[in-house]
Amino acid sequence: MTNAQHLIENAIFGVKEGRKTEDVMQDYGNQMMLKETGITSDEVAEIVDHVVFGLYKGEYPEGW
Repeated sequence: MTNAQHLIENAIFGVKEGRKTEDVMQDYGNQMMLKETGITSDEVAEIVDHVVFGLYKGEYPEGW
C-alpha cells in the first residue's frame, strides 16, 4: 500500500470515529506521509469527501 493510500484510509477511519480530517492529518505518521507524497491535508479531505459521497450515492451516512 502506498503512503497516499494510507493517508486516505487513515482519514476515512478518523472521520468515521468522529474526528475532523484536518485533525487526523496532524498525527505524526500522517505528517510524515504528507511530506513524502506532496499531498496536502486539504487534498486528502477533498478526496475523502469525494469517495464517501460516491459510496453513499450522494447522501452521506447519518452522523457524517
